[in-house]
Parts: sequence; structure tokens; C-alpha cells
Amino acid sequence: MISEETTGHDKKTYFFFFQDTELGQDVAVEVRGETNGEIVVEYCDPGSLKSIHEFCTRVLEQESRIHVLINNAAVMWVPMERSPEGFETHWAVNHLAAFVMTQLLMPLLQRCELYNT
Repeated sequence: MISEETTGHDKKTYFFFFQDTELGQDVAVEVRGETNGEIVVEYCDPGSLKSIHEFCTRVLEQESRIHVLINNAAVMWVPMERSPEGFETHWAVNHLAAFVMTQLLMPLLQRCELYNT
């Protein structure tokens, strides 16, 4: 997701969530070379609604609006398993995670729209 604050100059903050934050830091190093914004790597397990809520709470506390949200978590060909909340893993990660994250972050997305009108 991309959050942008306007304080005389544009400051973009790019949030990435990873289950493996070490890998996330490696990706952040690459992305920093392509942008002048701040890169924030946070832990989030897209198969856990609790983890999604915790991630979104941190974002809601830190940011005033979000310009872009890209939900790109997915699994494929994993054995039949259940999320901590009891949902089948494919359903939890590929569908429910994106829906819940978008709904929880909707106030920041809508706030961005208000600034642009």
C-alpha cells in the first residue's frame, strides 16, 4: 500500500507485509533503489484474521490516508489445512484476507478520496 503525506513536498510511505520479515527487508532494499519513499516492512500472516487485524491496527495508528492498496497474497497447491479461525487455507488467504484487509483500511482509502475532491 502507498500512503502519501503532503507537507510542502510529497513523502510516500510504502507498506509491505510479509510472513518472513527477513525476506521483506531484502525486498525493501531493492525497492528503495527504485523510489525515494520510506519503505516499511511489517509482519502479517494472511491466513490469520487476528494477524490481519493487528497489521491493519498498526497502519491505522500510523497513517492518515492510503492512496493505493494492492492485495497480492495468495497460495496455490497447498495441502488441505485450516486457518487459526477454522477457514480452509485457500479461502482464508486468497479471498478472505483481501476482503478483511480492504474493509479495515477503507477509512484511510476514503479519506484519500476526500482530499482529492
